[in-house]
Amino acid sequence: MKVKNIDDCVRGWFIGNFDESILKTTDFEVAYMKWSKGPFPDMHFQRVATEYNLLTRGSCIVNGVTYKEGDFFVFEPYVVNEGEWLEYSECVVVKTPSAPNDKQVVECK
Repeated sequence: MKVKNIDDCVRGWFIGNFDESILKTTDFEVAYMKWSKGPFPDMHFQRVATEYNLLTRGSCIVNGVTYKEGDFFVFEPYVVNEGEWLEYSECVVVKTPSAPNDKQVVECK
């Protein structure tokens, strides 16, 4: 039996191609994330991976659309995620494939 705490994982990613994960795989990634009210930490997109998000608590605005608890939003490759958390929020995120270096930060000018 493995015993591990989410705080020991990379930014909430507990399954994926990470040494700190409970299951190391290149097939997909799974994260449990907690966010404080405020803007997303960075605007970015994935070149290869698709990211599936389930908002399990709170609310947010993503690319101009408001989401609430129970809503899904999906980022396909090259779709930039721009948004803000409207209150304390929690998400479960699945990304496939697991490609930790796929994230491309978008610089705002």
